Amino acid sequence: MDLRGVLKAYKDLTDFKTENFRPYLPRKHSPALGLLFHLGLLEK
Repeated sequence: MDLRGVLKAYKDLTDFKTENFRPYLPRKHSPALGLLFHLGLLEK
């Protein structure tokens, strides 16, 4: 996951629905959930 894309999305967006993150991240799942996995705070 590109954390710069996540950061830009959170700076640009005011409505944090998953579909609003599509221009920033090529994912179908919640970026917040992906970030938790990436940081090792959750396991799959």
